[in-house]
Amino acid sequence: MSNALSLLGVLSVMKRVTLSLALLLFLSAVIPAPVVAKDDWVSVRTRNFLLVGNTSKKQIRQVALRLEQFRAAIARLFGKANLDSHAPTTVIIFKSHESYRPFKTKPNSAGFFQWNPHINYITLTTEVRGDQNPYNVVFHEYTHLLLNSINANMPLWFDEGLAEYYSTLDITGDLQVVLGKPIPTHVSRLRQNQLLPLKTLFQVDRQSPYYNESDNQSVFYAQS
Repeated sequence: MSNALSLLGVLSVMKRVTLSLALLLFLSAVIPAPVVAKDDWVSVRTRNFLLVGNTSKKQIRQVALRLEQFRAAIARLFGKANLDSHAPTTVIIFKSHESYRPFKTKPNSAGFFQWNPHINYITLTTEVRGDQNPYNVVFHEYTHLLLNSINANMPLWFDEGLAEYYSTLDITGDLQVVLGKPIPTHVSRLRQNQLLPLKTLFQVDRQSPYYNESDNQSVFYAQS
């Protein structure tokens, strides 16, 4: 964990980013030219991630540090599991839900993970809504990447359930890790709604309304 903290001293931040060809192609595909031209995009590279964002350098550095800390903590929890991905991971950080909105896969999404044999992508926004912790989104999406490196064919309920569980990971100032805190919105949802029958829960896939409709999705995520 102390190695992760020491990364702050070696993070490379550039105002004018020389992007890899893969990242450049990705950005050109999802970000219209006016958005790229208008915003000041900053890059931070660590041992395991390339982070690119239109938010502040400070926020991008914080996300970079938290991701490295999270990865170190999960490596201990998973023991001998191989968490190294053969493909590099690029994290694209949007400064607000508004700037992220044109590129969301679902309107209410705060983050997205895309696996690829050649490069992995995580997209998210650091803007906080209500009592949401932006790092919950970061950790949720990165857990998908870690789980995918272990088994790419996990059932959706298991994949999303573990991602929500590990999203609660909190690292205190003395580098103690706390895991498994209740998620208030899930607790409230489960108290107010009837649980899905287990047969239904286990059959949910990416085309299911329980995964794609906001109200149903909340029950699915909370129960998973």
